[in-house]
Amino acid sequence: MRLVLLLVLVVGCGDADVQPFGGGGYLVRGTGGAAGVSGSAGVGGAAGVPGTGGVPATGGDAGTAGTPGSGGVLGTGGASAPVCASGKYWSDGDPNDGMHRPGSVCGSCHSTFTLSGTVYAKPNEPMGCFGVDGPANRNFIQVTMTNHNGGSVRVNAAGNFWTTDPIVFPVTVGVSWTNGGIYMKATVSRGDCNTCHAPADAGRILPP
Repeated sequence: MRLVLLLVLVVGCGDADVQPFGGGGYLVRGTGGAAGVSGSAGVGGAAGVPGTGGVPATGGDAGTAGTPGSGGVLGTGGASAPVCASGKYWSDGDPNDGMHRPGSVCGSCHSTFTLSGTVYAKPNEPMGCFGVDGPANRNFIQVTMTNHNGGSVRVNAAGNFWTTDPIVFPVTVGVSWTNGGIYMKATVSRGDCNTCHAPADAGRILPP
């Protein structure tokens, strides 16, 4: 019964190769079945939906222009730079010849001077610049006291003058020159002339 069923099953599978089998039966060897049909390729997935672009940003409000600044006030011209008219400067220390430190306040070192100073050609000449050449121009300082007594003080080649003679202040002071003389309008109460006669104050002592 089992053999019959096997034969039926095998024969049903296609062409058979029948061979004798022990016990009077036959072993039926079936040929291989036909190759199965290949499966069709799977359907590819659909492409995703493209994303939409974002909403463009709008520009901010334009800033307003700042208020233009007004120009600064124009400066006035400064005082002209000091010029040494003689072109000579003191530079050899403090020799005891009266040629040193022209334009300086003499009384700051020479406490015995009763009248001193420097005569210049220009009102704003710098410290240390030699003043007028007194001997070359017969230049000297005239002093007239209130009691009408007076005298003169020579001006040296650096423009310096000084004296230790007693003076009773106030006095009238002037400068004499080869072509005349000039006096201050007001009397003076002290004899350190370069204290006031500096470029930043009353200006240098000038000849007529």
